[in-house]
Amino acid sequence: MNNTLMSVTETANYLNVGKSTVYSVIKKEIPYYEIGGIKFMKSDLDKWIATKRVDFIKNSAHNK
Repeated sequence: MNNTLMSVTETANYLNVGKSTVYSVIKKEIPYYEIGGIKFMKSDLDKWIATKRVDFIKNSAHNK
């Protein structure tokens, strides 16, 4: 498990999104810490990413 705490900027870079996305969307879905600003644990981010996987077969309507 990776217990590295990441800042909003680091989180945005890691997820390849803007900081505003981290503040407006991701902060509502991922546990975070308020230690000298908002921090996200890398392992929590990785778990969240895994829940966002789209199963290609399940969404076959996109295959047409």
